[in-house]
Amino acid sequence: MSHDTTEPAAKKLEKTHPDVAARLWCAQGMRIVTAKKRKYYDAWIHLRVRGDRRGFGTERYEAVLAAGNWEVDAAWQHVAALVTSKSTDKPLLLAAIDAVASIRPRVAAEILHDLTDSDDEDIVEAAHEATAMAEGSSDKGDEEARRADRRQLALETP
Repeated sequence: MSHDTTEPAAKKLEKTHPDVAARLWCAQGMRIVTAKKRKYYDAWIHLRVRGDRRGFGTERYEAVLAAGNWEVDAAWQHVAALVTSKSTDKPLLLAAIDAVASIRPRVAAEILHDLTDSDDEDIVEAAHEATAMAEGSSDKGDEEARRADRRQLALETP
């Protein structure tokens, strides 16, 4: 079924049958992923992370996880806002904590720092783990950048 059919159907069903609409939206997203239409991943995730439609908590949660897994920079602003907001539900917050460490590891520690003082042990643990992951990823990226610089220098040296 094409997006020309599923998108209008999902929009019409959102208010009266949100569960059916959510399945249609997910099917549309999975069609994009299964067809390996990588150029659409970022846009699809960006829209879902932003949470344009109310009542799609599971879809938004999955989109935040996907944004982290695929390091979708376009979702950064929205994922970072979820981490810093006091009103983010705990499951979504935990997903966002992991995602910020993957999307922009070099700045994740700054955003996650405040969460290490939380009263919730799960949030503190997730913030510490994500910070460690971000620091490891950042170190790995720095080492890869140094290697690339050395290779480029070797090519340029006569």
